[in-house]
Formats: sequence, structure tokens, C-alpha cells
Amino acid sequence: MVPASISARGTPTKGEASVTISAGSVDVTGSYEGIEGAAITLSGGDVSVVSSDDGVNLSTATGGGGNAVAPGTLAVSGGVLTIEAGGDGFDSNGSATITGGSVVVYGPTNNGNGALDVNGTFTISGGSLFAAGLYMMMRRSIVKLIIGLAILSQAVNLLIFTVGRLTRGAPPIIAGDAAQLVEPFADPLPQAFILTAIVIGFGLQAFAVVLIKRAYQTVGTDDLDDMTTTDT
Repeated sequence: MVPASISARGTPTKGEASVTISAGSVDVTGSYEGIEGAAITLSGGDVSVVSSDDGVNLSTATGGGGNAVAPGTLAVSGGVLTIEAGGDGFDSNGSATITGGSVVVYGPTNNGNGALDVNGTFTISGGSLFAAGLYMMMRRSIVKLIIGLAILSQAVNLLIFTVGRLTRGAPPIIAGDAAQLVEPFADPLPQAFILTAIVIGFGLQAFAVVLIKRAYQTVGTDDLDDMTTTDT
């Protein structure tokens, strides 16, 4: 268990044992593999990992790898996890779950590596839509950028909806013989925000699709690095 503040280089946790981070701050810099264990759990705290190979790696005593499914689970239920990796960023040779918290991964897309790599089952119920949108928006392909924008916009809509509290109540209408609303009632403000955001987002995405088509017809590519002139 890691409850305190730690700043380390190298591979600070490696192993056959489990790694649990529930609070505090963990800052790993200049490592080959950042955090490695047979079972890894993040339920709180602020974790930052910079590695030349895998960032957070659920492995086995023999190192794992390949397509074999290890018995452990890489679980994130809270806290903030930021990974900048030269190899796989969020890497589990077993299963992985993200049920809460914030996960941001900067990873490559070459040599068989990627931002997310899970051999077993991968269950996501929160926190990851922002990471997926952010990752797609960092791609050089303008098509993937628009896909990331769509994912990110839906994630924001879900966030607003959740902040407004998911309650089952009556319509927010004041009865004729009442001076104020009587609980429970549904909050109309988040619903109005989301409805407006959906309409605006759809219009923006439709405009972007037309713009992409025109740019592709002119340049012959959707790579942003090739769109370097004002005539594009």
C-alpha cells in the first residue's frame, strides 16, 4: 500500500506482489517501467508516471507479455492517474477495470504499443471517456480528431447530467395552491443544458465533416501535418 508522498526514478514498484495506492502523491520520473505488480489498485491519490517502456503494467512474476491472460486485475476506482509512456501506457496482462477517478494516458501507436493494452476483459464505467476523447483529439488525422471531439462532447453531457443528480421525481411545476416546488422534483437545468449542447454539437460536427471532405479533396490527405498552407 502506498499512502504517502513518493518521488522516484527507475522502476519503484516491480513484482510479484500487489500494489495499492489509496492516497498521497506518487511521482515516477525517468523510469523504464513505472509501476508494475501482479495486482494493481488505485483508489485515491495523485499518480504521475513517465516511463520509456510501459507506464502502469500488471504483470506476473515472470514478466508476462504476449497474449496470455494473467490472473490479476488493474483496477482504478478513484484518484488521478497520468501516464506518459514510450511503450504501452495503461497495460494489463490480466483484466482491467475503471470505475471512477481520472485517467489520462499519452502513449505511442507504433511497434505494437498503444495507450491502452489489456489482454483480458476491460470494464469501463466511469472516468475514461475524457481520456479517450483527449487521446483521439491529439491524433494527426483530422477524421480521428472529430471522432474524439464527439466522444468528448458526450462525456461532458454525461458529466452535466450526473452533477444534476439522478433522481426520480415529479416535473418541476409549482401547483396552483403552492408557493414553491415540493420535493422530490427533477432538476430541469441540466436537461436544458444537455439538450442545447446536443443541438450545437451536432451542428459543429456536421460542419466539420463537410470541412474535412473539402480539405481531403484539395490536399488528398487527412493528416494535419500535410495541411501547412493557407490555401488548404
